Amino acid sequence: GVERLSCDSQPFSALSVAWSLLLWSTLALGFAMVELLREYELTGAFTWRRGVRRALRRKARYYLAIALTGGCLASGLYATGQLRS
Repeated sequence: GVERLSCDSQPFSALSVAWSLLLWSTLALGFAMVELLREYELTGAFTWRRGVRRALRRKARYYLAIALTGGCLASGLYATGQLRS
């Protein structure tokens, strides 16, 4: 049979792992597509290919800026000793 998920130290069954992977990958893909389509609409490009390229570039710049800002904040907190355990 299929084991149930629990907070105990029991191992996960293959079915529950597959279900979890499917759930989270669908959620991530859906989020990515909504963001991409929103940005695609805002580009105002006349061709589909140009609109998708612009949308991907804009989103990549946005997430790069967020990652750099978070990295700088984390390294600053680590350097001052506030992030160490």
